Amino acid sequence: MDKVFIYRLVDPFTKEVRYIGKAANLLKRYRAHCNPNRNRGLTRVNKWVLCLLNKNERPIIELIEETDKDNWENREIFWIFYYKSIGCDLCNLTIGGEGLKNCSEETKNKMRENNKRNLYKYQTKEFKDKISALSKALVRTPEHCEKIRLSKIGKKRSEDCKRKISESKRGVCNMSKERYREVTKNGQIALAKENEKRKKPVIKTDLHGNVLKKYSCTRDCSIKEGINARTLATSIRRGTLIKKTFRFKYE
Repeated sequence: MDKVFIYRLVDPFTKEVRYIGKAANLLKRYRAHCNPNRNRGLTRVNKWVLCLLNKNERPIIELIEETDKDNWENREIFWIFYYKSIGCDLCNLTIGGEGLKNCSEETKNKMRENNKRNLYKYQTKEFKDKISALSKALVRTPEHCEKIRLSKIGKKRSEDCKRKISESKRGVCNMSKERYREVTKNGQIALAKENEKRKKPVIKTDLHGNVLKKYSCTRDCSIKEGINARTLATSIRRGTLIKKTFRFKYE
């Protein structure tokens, strides 16, 4: 029998139950909840957990019930209903069970508004032109080209597919060397600007949360502190200590 655990997340400050969930592995699920990179969404539970992480705190996870894969949906629905009935302000968007099939009208409206914002942002001409310039700036190495060539051996394309590929490549194949260099240079400049925008300041704190130093980005912090970049990024993501003395986090 495959075990499924029904758990609750408790606010460390108020000791109130804020979320009911299910997991096959409690430790792995808890780590996912406490991962700041996975709490960038717009759901209530993500906002709540991220607020706790910004205060150097984490939610408390408690096991409610142990069940199986055939019965967990009913048990999760029961516990969500129970805690809501006693006045708990739960962050759950649905009444329980798999997916968003039981979400409320309020949740549906929020999702519609969010989708409209995404369409407005990602379907603009400026955004498409930016992606186009970045794509044209990509220059493949001979090794990369060889891997692509080997992966395509033995695959047959339809005549319609060949025609579409031919039409899409005409502008690139007929491009002069000077024009190609110009497009490549513009794409690299745009890519550098985008990378600059994605940089996030990193602060170094002690065990009590006091700020000791501030760095412009993860790379700057890694070089000046003498810490491996991957180790530093993992520490920031998990909120763990480095050398049992310091903690790094995004500002």
